[in-house]
Amino acid sequence: MINKRLLHVNRDVYQREGYKSKVRELASKWSWISCGALVVAKRESIYWVVDGQHRKLAADSRSDIKELPCLVFQVASVEDEARAFLATNVNRRNVSAHDKYRASLGAGDETARKVQEAINNAGLRVTTASVEPRAFKSVATAQKIAASDFDGLVDVLAVCGELARAENCPVHSRLLSGLYYIHKRVEGGLANPRLRKRILQIGARQLVAGANKAAAYYGQAGSKVCADGMLQAINSGLHTKFVMGEEPAA
Repeated sequence: MINKRLLHVNRDVYQREGYKSKVRELASKWSWISCGALVVAKRESIYWVVDGQHRKLAADSRSDIKELPCLVFQVASVEDEARAFLATNVNRRNVSAHDKYRASLGAGDETARKVQEAINNAGLRVTTASVEPRAFKSVATAQKIAASDFDGLVDVLAVCGELARAENCPVHSRLLSGLYYIHKRVEGGLANPRLRKRILQIGARQLVAGANKAAAYYGQAGSKVCADGMLQAINSGLHTKFVMGEEPAA
């Protein structure tokens, strides 16, 4: 355990710029388990944080934390510190959205629990194998939607489930995000029987193909772009076409 005031961050040579939002989040939700041990290089009797600067900065903002657990390694030069920084950061694998979701479920997160229930009710299953029938990988998008509009997520997942069962196919992330955008901006949303019938008639594969075509054309794949491409497929051959408004439909 080392007094936090004795720990230094070398921003001049190798450390990244600290993200204030991340520091605030760590400080407000401090956990000694998630903190773990900072990796520290000791050079000329000075302790330099190699891995853990955000945890150190978060601890600095809390008066109740005086010391931090550290793994200390003796180094001869600042170059050794920089190499240690690269070794501990560059090859580190980010936690996938799927793994974060599973961890949230295991931790009893209410939003994750409700999302999982909605996915189950739609006849879908969360998996990393995106080509399997009724596979659903878009847990990050689903949680984002659920945070502000859980009922909307339920409505869209129900249609995604119907589409997946009809074609025995997976639910692509572009299908979910594009349909949600359409749901919020076309009059009546997915409760509009004419729109819903047309979507089921077109099918998941053609809708995703429309989204992919739009994404290739615009060079991006946001929800609006996907929705535009899907709506073109939906409107193809129709005399009275569906129109998306600028604001979410009532």
